[in-house]
Amino acid sequence: MVGYRGFASLLTQALVLDRLRARDTLGGIIGTRRLVPTYIRGDGKHRIPRLYGRAGRYGADHGMSAASFYAYFRFDRSDIPRLARALGVPLVFRCSKNGSVINGDEGLLVFLYRLAYPCRLVEMSIFFNRSEGALSEIIRAVGEHLEEIAERKLVRFDPQKWAQHAPVFAHSIYLKGSPLKRCWGFVDGKFVPIARPGKDGYAGPLQRAFFSGYKRQHGMQFQGFVAPNGLFIEMNGPYAAVTNDVSMFNRSELFDRLCDVTVRLDHYVYAFADCGYQILHVLLGPRPSLPSMTRRDKIFNRKMSRMRVSVEWSFGKITQLFAFCDFKKNFKLGKQPVGSYWLIAALLTNCHSCLYGNQTAQYFSLPPPSLEYYMQRL
Repeated sequence: MVGYRGFASLLTQALVLDRLRARDTLGGIIGTRRLVPTYIRGDGKHRIPRLYGRAGRYGADHGMSAASFYAYFRFDRSDIPRLARALGVPLVFRCSKNGSVINGDEGLLVFLYRLAYPCRLVEMSIFFNRSEGALSEIIRAVGEHLEEIAERKLVRFDPQKWAQHAPVFAHSIYLKGSPLKRCWGFVDGKFVPIARPGKDGYAGPLQRAFFSGYKRQHGMQFQGFVAPNGLFIEMNGPYAAVTNDVSMFNRSELFDRLCDVTVRLDHYVYAFADCGYQILHVLLGPRPSLPSMTRRDKIFNRKMSRMRVSVEWSFGKITQLFAFCDFKKNFKLGKQPVGSYWLIAALLTNCHSCLYGNQTAQYFSLPPPSLEYYMQRL
């Protein structure tokens, strides 16, 4: 039988345990006490990472279905080796800061997981069983490799390589019902929202440059040139939010490249843009909406509007596949390479279209080229 002193001791121990449980629970809620994820193997100090690349049979070792793999990484597991070869992914990525080393295909999957949907590094740490610092360095290393390719392929297109495809593009657009016979692509601007810059207060130059009065939010501008097969021929940017379409067109020097294509074909071909662009001999737009508009002009605008909406489908595919680029709360200047992420997402979207097609290609009945042809010859 327990005496008074024994009962008091047991009661004290129970109160202390309850207090510790409450502290741990409250700390896990408000973040004062960090919850360390459980390692699948190891002694608690050295993690053994979860492998989803070739070493882990692309998720098969963890019981991941093909549908789940596509949902996490936006590409089928059978196409990852093909994608890695096309992007020139090295055998290993070596991080200079913390000395992390990761296989090339595994690093590519880490980067795809990051862009596929808004997520925190702590969630990725549990998924890949790697530390947050290592994942951050891996994402940076893979991003630097892909950024170089995206700048070479998208920022300024090569007229010599694309000129031979311009007549085919123009014919497919004309067969769809366009009143223009030599329109071979569509140009449009894209506003990408970002978080409000916080370094220079509410009235600094950075605030004014990246705030759009039309959109009523902070962001950056890109200029896209889309072919009827759904591929981005060019993705030029980023520009400050205060840059309008005419200024983007002039600063990107797209006019010179369009003229170069015309000279190489020895006859005029032109791109089509919205009413925000200046009408030139290589860049056409809709007829101005005036009270004196004829019925013929209205029909022209209506038909070309149906053609031009394809550029919006291509922009929408970027945010549909890689929703991290549409999450403005984590798109922070100085903390995230926001412009680089959008360019890389556009490149990966082109790769996705080459492998699986897209809505624009179905609309114009013009399939994209193979992934290898696009990466090596365009």
